Amino acid sequence: MPKVLPFVLLALAAGPVAQAQTPPVQDMTVQRGAAIAESRCSTCHQIGPEDGMSRTAPSFNIIGLRHTPISLERQLGALKNGHYEMPPLRLETDEIRAITAYIESLR
Repeated sequence: MPKVLPFVLLALAAGPVAQAQTPPVQDMTVQRGAAIAESRCSTCHQIGPEDGMSRTAPSFNIIGLRHTPISLERQLGALKNGHYEMPPLRLETDEIRAITAYIESLR
């Protein structure tokens, strides 16, 4: 019995470390949204937390202030038809949710 105790203590001690290394689902979604924004949106939009019209379109920070999460998801879904000077952009539902989570994280 005494030989088992060190292994049990080691397993208990390693548990919180393993959990701390796994980011929460929301953080992973935000990170994925940032990566999608970088690859698909950053040509025209300032995607970081800075304000203003950095290029030819409003920053994601400004967009986040203009929309609720629900209206933002609707707007991103409608981009398949284009938007003002924006070319059509087809996004999958999980990409829309990830971009929305990222924009919400800028608040």
